[in-house]
Amino acid sequence: MKKKYIYFIAICFVFITATAFAGTIRTGDDSLDESLNSLTEQVEKPEEFIKVNLATRFNQPADKLIGYMNNEKIEVSEVFVISYLAASMGKESDAVMSDFKTSNKNWSQFLKAYKIVKGNKEYRKLLKASINIHPKPFIPKVK
Repeated sequence: MKKKYIYFIAICFVFITATAFAGTIRTGDDSLDESLNSLTEQVEKPEEFIKVNLATRFNQPADKLIGYMNNEKIEVSEVFVISYLAASMGKESDAVMSDFKTSNKNWSQFLKAYKIVKGNKEYRKLLKASINIHPKPFIPKVK
């Protein structure tokens, strides 16, 4: 009887741990991570947010960006980074999405490939854009 409870508790622990870490972005920088993860939490209507904010601001096709979210099962903050990079680097969003997929969603490697490293000018631009795109006021806790 005790073994059943131990197995049950172990399974619950694994499930809770997996759920807690699902969808969280880890770039290697706490400030950027906090901003991007907060963005995903704040957005109540992802498709509308993508159409109104991301597609318009970064001059990207809304249907493609929404397709990335739905078909590739990525978060709003991930769509933000892809659209931001496409616009700032003058690349097609499909090319950036392809790079993202080949990085196996390892944010640190993905951003380094675009020469975005903590402290450099491009990093600061991305961090500022991620803070400013929030639908509700966002004040970073991590510095």
